[in-house]
Amino acid sequence: MKRNVALEAHIVQGILRHLRQLPGLIVRKRHGSVMGIAGDPDLYGSFNGRHFELEVKRPELSSELTELQRARMEQWRRAGAVVGVARSAEEALSILLPPKRGAGQVAVAFARDLVERGTIDEGAQDAVANAITTAIIAYGSQGGPR
Repeated sequence: MKRNVALEAHIVQGILRHLRQLPGLIVRKRHGSVMGIAGDPDLYGSFNGRHFELEVKRPELSSELTELQRARMEQWRRAGAVVGVARSAEEALSILLPPKRGAGQVAVAFARDLVERGTIDEGAQDAVANAITTAIIAYGSQGGPR
């Protein structure tokens, strides 16, 4: 069991590291305690003025939300928050980016293409995708070219 907990904690740290690089975004880790609300998502924050709640899960498909977590996510969604389940930094980005932009998916696909072409090392793929996503978001938030 400790192995799974460590893996989820590792995923949380990776997501936090990526999200904290984005302009206009603040993110916090919610720590379980007697003061907390059972079932609330792991990460919360604001991105360009919009509140979000992210539940982090291990990559295995068997790692699903509990009924209580589903109920809490639905409460946040009904209150206007952006909500989602993230198994990676890329998934977290795709949840937070508006669907019409799809910047996260574009950036990840572009970075994969760079790896396939041998332009960058596979180890740099996540960092490059994050940098591209940040640039797309910054470009879009400024209304495009000036």
